[in-house]
Amino acid sequence: FSGTQEIISKSSVAQGIELLVINSNLSAYCMYDGSNGSYVSYPLTNMAVGVWYHVAFTWSGTKESMQLYVNGNAVGTRTDFGNINPTGIANPAAKLRIGAWTDASLIRPFAGNIDEVRIWNVARSVTELKAGMYGTVPPATAGLLGYYKLNEGSGTTTANNSLSTAAVATSGGISMNGTAWLDASPVQYSENALHFNGVNDYLVAPTSAAYDFTTGTIECWIRTENLVGNACILGNRGGGNARYSFHISSTAIGMWNGGSYLTRPYTILPGQWYHLAFVCTPSNTMIYVNGVSIGNTGNAVGATTGLPFYIGIATNTTGFMEPFTGSIDEVRIWNVARTPAQITGNMNLSLTGSETNLVG
Repeated sequence: FSGTQEIISKSSVAQGIELLVINSNLSAYCMYDGSNGSYVSYPLTNMAVGVWYHVAFTWSGTKESMQLYVNGNAVGTRTDFGNINPTGIANPAAKLRIGAWTDASLIRPFAGNIDEVRIWNVARSVTELKAGMYGTVPPATAGLLGYYKLNEGSGTTTANNSLSTAAVATSGGISMNGTAWLDASPVQYSENALHFNGVNDYLVAPTSAAYDFTTGTIECWIRTENLVGNACILGNRGGGNARYSFHISSTAIGMWNGGSYLTRPYTILPGQWYHLAFVCTPSNTMIYVNGVSIGNTGNAVGATTGLPFYIGIATNTTGFMEPFTGSIDEVRIWNVARTPAQITGNMNLSLTGSETNLVG
């Protein structure tokens, strides 16, 4: 955090726009000239070295609309010099740069790691920022001008992945100057699943009518560590009641509907990731492992409604039972019976959250 470090910039002296570390602050500048500009600053005492942060800056053509975000939260204080509103932001001939200033000499180098750089010609809403900050966004998203995923892993250029009709130089890329590739960042490659200790770890979502489906599909990725008895992956249940609850042992995968527990034989190996999909209809439940059907259980969802949705543990009248040991990721709840093609078509992808019939 020492000195001045550019994160993203397209500026020359007192002109253009910059997102940078300066004067012990994370700051975003919009400038017309040395007498007219504004900046939003957030003290770096609120941040820690060695921790990943999602940073965003938006504006809608006026100084009053300028907003800095850290991890989806609006932060910082705006300072004005002159009035940028009548003039707007100057567009100097300087190049766009990531990790350095766009003046003639490459100064103000950034010390750290950068990933998922996105440049838009629209002011993204808080909801849109939060929806995309822990994953990727569709390359054809409206208003996406520059999309540098930084996933190449080798070479000296990084591609612009934007496919938006508004994008400039869609096929163009950015040349690299001495930067090194990382093996992983929080986006896509690490810290994007939850680990359950097999004792008392769980998630619970409040009751929702959206989860009280009769026809629907539950999907998730799991990696087990120690399978003893039946472990509950997830379910719509509470107390001694259940509408549906999906379990796994070392030899079978099954569904409990509050009245019957029926299974299909399958051997799960510890330490290996598996994609599971449970397709429920009014008369049966089909189980898919890695996109391949292993057959019907013979039972359908129960009649009880208004129950919470638990992940990683089961409940009974006295408390919790059957905890899951291992990792769970990408839990999806649909109010429609997904087809085999739909399951295999996106089981290896992140979703936007706006997909039809996706309710959780």
